[in-house]
Amino acid sequence: MKKYFIIEDNQFHSEWIIKELVNHHIENIVQLTSVSQINQLIQLGTIDNHDVFFIDIDLKQSLTGIDVAEQIRKKNAHSNIVFFTAYTNFAVEIINRKILPIGYIRKDRNLSEQIRQVLEQINWKEQQIVNVDKIFIDQKGGSLVLYPREILYIESIKGLKNQVMVKTTTEDKLVNTSLKQLKTELENGDSLLVGRKIFEKTKERFHDFQKTASS
Repeated sequence: MKKYFIIEDNQFHSEWIIKELVNHHIENIVQLTSVSQINQLIQLGTIDNHDVFFIDIDLKQSLTGIDVAEQIRKKNAHSNIVFFTAYTNFAVEIINRKILPIGYIRKDRNLSEQIRQVLEQINWKEQQIVNVDKIFIDQKGGSLVLYPREILYIESIKGLKNQVMVKTTTEDKLVNTSLKQLKTELENGDSLLVGRKIFEKTKERFHDFQKTASS
């Protein structure tokens, strides 16, 4: 059963987001507030592909929210990570550390609407997995699954050889391959939009998030 983890050490904010999830009929919510609880989950717990993590970036702990998300991502490459934050200057670090969140929620915006949008995005992503053609890309430690119908465009990353960013309708995926090789793997590769300005696209994507959050 899918679990929803709230990793937030501010009790007010934690209860706030839990209340909103309950309002959206979400069950199986797990609240984690200490480093020991977080470490126990990462080291001993099971993380499913469908699990959802709402993580405060500005944890007042020995670990930041980005540190926690990085450890979760190393354990499971497909679980859903949503950052909960009051800040807007972390996009490049998140990309560099290969966390690939499915969304962001601003603390100072309409929380209910943002959560609704994130949950819809997660549900849509899961629906696309069913009965959708997929390909497997060999990666260190296993295979990465890509769904061609979800892919919007592919970009190489400046300074990183044989690594590309695949932008999908739900998230960004960092893939250890070349543009040429990946395009040959995709049945409709010729129709994909391919570019090389990953950081400009990332900035543009994050600005879109800010506009949505403020609307």
